[in-house]
Amino acid sequence: MRLLSALALAVALLAAACTGETFVEYQGTVAAGDVAAHSFDADPNPAGLPAVPGAEVTLFVCSGGCDGTETGRRVTAGAAGEWGPLDLTFGGGFADHEILVEVTAPGFDPYRYSTTYESTADPTAGERYLNVVLAP
Repeated sequence: MRLLSALALAVALLAAACTGETFVEYQGTVAAGDVAAHSFDADPNPAGLPAVPGAEVTLFVCSGGCDGTETGRRVTAGAAGEWGPLDLTFGGGFADHEILVEVTAPGFDPYRYSTTYESTADPTAGERYLNVVLAP
């Protein structure tokens, strides 16, 4: 009976660990350029491109694919195009989670950076700047 109780406890702890919470955090800059792109860099806006102040940056975390109807966290880029940190905590579990950062600004095409949390090699804990270039 003791063995059965210990086994039940181990299964419960394993299930709790698999469905625990995790988080993502991003910070970066929004700049203007000829070609839309993003990069992860040690410094903000390393190319020295013109900033896009007032750009809206929204972070979504979706179980499965993001379709744009989800509620996310939003920040507005400052005078130098800087934004963040922007973070979201979400439940772990067995489903893949799509991370989506959407950047919009008047006069520019929207830009979307997307990755799957469980399999990405991209930095997701704010340790590098996510520098986004918007194109008209």
